[in-house]
Amino acid sequence: CRDDCFDDKKCDPTLFFTDCHKQCRDKCCDGKDADDGGSTDSSKPGDTDSDDEEEVEEGNCEVEGKKAVECGADPKPGRFDKCCRGLICSVDRVCVDDPDYVPETDVTDAITGSSGDDDTPLCNTVEENDCKLECYEENCEENEKECRSQCRKGCCERTEGSRPSADEGTPTRSPTRRPTGTAAPTTQELSCNGINQGQRARIILMRLSLISDVEDLTDPDTPEGKAYNWIISKDELRLCPLEENLEQRYSLAVLYYATNGDDWTDCSKDDDDCGGSKAFPGAEPWLNKESECAWAGIACNARSEVRNLELPDNNLRGTIPSEIHVFESLDIIGLEDNKLEGTIPEKFNESLIRLRLNNNRLTGDIPSTLPPRLIALYLNSNELEGTLDGVIGSLPNMRQLQLNDNQLEGDIPDSLAEMKNLRIARFEENKIRGSMPDKVCRQKEDADDAESDGTSDYLMWLSVDCDRVECDCCSPSCDENGGGGPGPAPSPTPRPGPTPPSGSPPSGSPPSGSPGDGICPGISDDDRIQEIFDELSEISDQDELNDLDTPQGKSIVWLVTEDEKQLCPGDDTLAQRYILSVLYYSTNGDDWTDCSQDASNCDRNGDPWLSSNSECEWGGVQCNMRGFVETIELDVNNLDGAIPTEMKDLEFLDILNFENNNLSGEIPEEFNDTLIRLRLNKNQLTGTIPGTLSSRLVALYLADNDLEGTIDDLLEGTKSLNRLELENNRLSGDIPTSLSELPSLKIARFNDNDFEGSMPDEVCNNPDQNIAILAVDCDKV
Repeated sequence: CRDDCFDDKKCDPTLFFTDCHKQCRDKCCDGKDADDGGSTDSSKPGDTDSDDEEEVEEGNCEVEGKKAVECGADPKPGRFDKCCRGLICSVDRVCVDDPDYVPETDVTDAITGSSGDDDTPLCNTVEENDCKLECYEENCEENEKECRSQCRKGCCERTEGSRPSADEGTPTRSPTRRPTGTAAPTTQELSCNGINQGQRARIILMRLSLISDVEDLTDPDTPEGKAYNWIISKDELRLCPLEENLEQRYSLAVLYYATNGDDWTDCSKDDDDCGGSKAFPGAEPWLNKESECAWAGIACNARSEVRNLELPDNNLRGTIPSEIHVFESLDIIGLEDNKLEGTIPEKFNESLIRLRLNNNRLTGDIPSTLPPRLIALYLNSNELEGTLDGVIGSLPNMRQLQLNDNQLEGDIPDSLAEMKNLRIARFEENKIRGSMPDKVCRQKEDADDAESDGTSDYLMWLSVDCDRVECDCCSPSCDENGGGGPGPAPSPTPRPGPTPPSGSPPSGSPPSGSPGDGICPGISDDDRIQEIFDELSEISDQDELNDLDTPQGKSIVWLVTEDEKQLCPGDDTLAQRYILSVLYYSTNGDDWTDCSQDASNCDRNGDPWLSSNSECEWGGVQCNMRGFVETIELDVNNLDGAIPTEMKDLEFLDILNFENNNLSGEIPEEFNDTLIRLRLNKNQLTGTIPGTLSSRLVALYLADNDLEGTIDDLLEGTKSLNRLELENNRLSGDIPTSLSELPSLKIARFNDNDFEGSMPDEVCNNPDQNIAILAVDCDKV
């Protein structure tokens, strides 16, 4: 009846619950025979109903618990009435092949409240589901089928006092209903724009079947089955089928169950002390009712998409689920120092740039399908095997490659020389044999010769087992250290700067030192201040350092007189700690939403800024293994002011995210050349876009500002761009033909600007480009 009605009324087949569909369901469900799953009334909406027709609840309109023969047919898209045990025919492959198949009862009963072989009414209110699940867990170990039936009957009774008596077979401990003040409904509670809980469960199942295998989803003993059951019946958020974060929240739940989350050291679902833990201060336990972005180890972007997933040294035991690839905006995975087993998943999201899985128990080969944008790969101290041939050649952007302490074998491939940005490569404690390719050694020598001091960042650490691999260019050399076996990577070699300008530290604020040893051994406190001033003069203008009202002046005073770390001249982290303090004062850090210096806590998985701890522990800051800043993410944090030019001296910075703040002024002319993602969208920036941004930029977000000028120079200098977001500014001129010279470009938005002319033919007819989104103002371009 409903199928015919849908067709006659031309209900949209791509939608499921429009008014058109509801009219058909309401009419056709009246008089439906629940016993045989058929319709006793073939009338269409608009016909006159008989007054004596028995009213049937909408939830019973489905073929729940029946062996529906239609499951063997080809169901029409978007129809959910041809079902076996509440499962959707089009995705339940087992059901299609075998009409007698009955799935495990745990998942299905928790969803539908129906056992399929009794007349228990369906009940799916929040209170009733909680009641049933509690009853199942506490009572149903023996005689499970009968016990579960009694739990359902007890929890679905119309009133508080109407419970089955003990002599009727009620479980020893009666289900406890949470008082609501009114009688519980006996029909399924409608939610999510008019669909009932059974329909909600089935649509969610269909959506998640695009991520996980249906057999896993319907198996209550798999991580996927447990996660699906949690989403449907236990998660207090009660997500609807079309929620944008459904896949994300489900996939995190799969990770939790796949790694025995209940046994994690910190922040398992029942950990009431999660926020007070040293590892995850201020964080929420996993699987709680809050947004998954608040869970321990999770950081999200402004669109609430998971950006970082970091759970190091937290007793994760199990395997890494394949669902890990779902997080499209994920930049960093940090699951090091755990007890993970099994193989590395074949697929990760393409945007991933750092993968830390070191110090686990992983086996198998290293996949050749790792994301090509990876810049850091830590797989050391596992039990991985196989060769490096397919792996090395597929990672052209790699900077830190740690593969030591595994069972890898074969030769070091020539393709190692194609990693032009490689700084650290460790191959020792493996079964690798042969020689370091001559091409690699020649390239390292050429890079060293190009530097004025004879050193370069290229392969500053290259280590092998010298008794198995001949290497004349390893650093430390085989002659000195046997190939640089296990040990800390070297600190970066200080670069000579220009001759420090003559000058003096700011007067009036720093206290005078005493002769002889002071804070720093061998020099007085006065000399310490002078030497720090001279060192920072290579980064900032001396006049600004002397002016105590500038961010630079405030920063040097804080650094030499207030900072409890009391750094000495020449310290490797002196410059970056100073630069971060300049950023703090330049953007009115005391007024930040999170992590200002006087904040009692910091919601960005870190400490307040300007605290006595390492700057690597400040909220929104992440460092590499040697303690140098790689990521700064302070989006949606009320940053108000200008971006300081000192940012260019953070030599290892990869990601800078100041999205959705109140930044003003111009974009600095220069950033470090290692920067690959720059997010400055949704601010109040003015001026032109510099043509001197990092040549290695992969993603540039400058939308929703007040920028002007042309973009010719920008496109000439950024050939690695994958994503270019420039919409909603005042940019002008033509779209340059150099846009066609960006082979990796996938998204380019130029709309809501003042561009004119035509899109170049070189862009529209370029077979080497595969741009998914290309947007302009069609009335102008």
